Amino acid sequence: MLQQACNQDLKLKAARQDLACTLARGDAKQLATADLELQNAGGKLCDLEQDLAQAEVSGVVLMPPERRKAEAAGRIRSRPPPTFRAARLCSPCAT
Repeated sequence: MLQQACNQDLKLKAARQDLACTLARGDAKQLATADLELQNAGGKLCDLEQDLAQAEVSGVVLMPPERRKAEAAGRIRSRPPPTFRAARLCSPCAT
């Protein structure tokens, strides 16, 4: 019983040390830096989403000649063409 209490006391001290280390890493300067990085990443994501929404895709995609030759020789099987579509990545951007 005494050993269990001693172990619990050591665990409590270790947990308090972990908490102190974690709190020390999360000071106001680092929190502000992380917030700015988050805002910057969000802005870049919105820019990319707007570019994607306005993107025009046209033309024909051809298989490289090497693949066509290998397919004709029976070394690889042909697959149906993939279907592409744009998807919204997150909520609309505030502009």
